[in-house]
Amino acid sequence: MYKRLTAALLHTRDDFSKVCRLNGIDPEWADPALLNTVMCDECGYWESPDRAFVSEDNTVFCQACHTLENLKF
Repeated sequence: MYKRLTAALLHTRDDFSKVCRLNGIDPEWADPALLNTVMCDECGYWESPDRAFVSEDNTVFCQACHTLENLKF
């Protein structure tokens, strides 16, 4: 179940509940923490955990948002 959800969400900005329902899974029974993907807190992009950046305050950024965050002055 979680492999299928991970594959459906990875590299998208889709809503977790919507993807669960499209895959015939009740979103209340699925735990997003058990997925092998993380969601960017800035833009909602689902990224691989090894490619995501986590700030000191545990904010998760995708590569694009991390780059934009570093360009701010």
